[in-house]
Amino acid sequence: LVREEDLPVATVALVRGGHAVGPPSRVCHPPPPEDISAPERNPQYVGAWSLTRREQPAQTTVEQYNAREGPIRLQAPCGVYVEVRIPRRSKGSDGCVAQKSCAGYHALVDVNGGRQLSLRHRTVDFRPPTGCVICTQDRFDQDVMGELSYPRGRCREEYIEAWNKLHAGPVTALELLTELPRPGGPAASPRCGYWLFCGDRF
Repeated sequence: LVREEDLPVATVALVRGGHAVGPPSRVCHPPPPEDISAPERNPQYVGAWSLTRREQPAQTTVEQYNAREGPIRLQAPCGVYVEVRIPRRSKGSDGCVAQKSCAGYHALVDVNGGRQLSLRHRTVDFRPPTGCVICTQDRFDQDVMGELSYPRGRCREEYIEAWNKLHAGPVTALELLTELPRPGGPAASPRCGYWLFCGDRF
């Protein structure tokens, strides 16, 4: 038996061991409520971004890309974002297993000392759920955004990512809604999805 407060830690251990854990609703946090102040809080994050480098742990580069050739992230003012992380093809590799694309909600939270932390809640993910919300400390230098995972602990591995802004917007976001069940028919299965447009990227 696992205590409820230890579910995220147990889930991480099982996923790292090659197991899939479900249903996600039992191990993941519920989707956050809509934040009507999001457009005023996160304008720096809005637009199209391209990943140029990932270090995991810090100072150990595991991914590096030329400009505009890495994974893409699109983010709307409302906080909805999509990341397209399609792995490079290589001989003998299984692209489906290495697929890391995801989508969800982004929010900023205030912590002690006047700092802000960036939270990414994945609601659509090609990777098994771990029960963890992606939390980072971010810094901006013109069109480059650096993300450092925070805090380091049992549920989170330390990593640093550098993203280069490709397009500042405007961005349009569409959200998939579950179809209403027909009268007398079976209940519709809950589904989730997003379609984002930014410049010539969608």
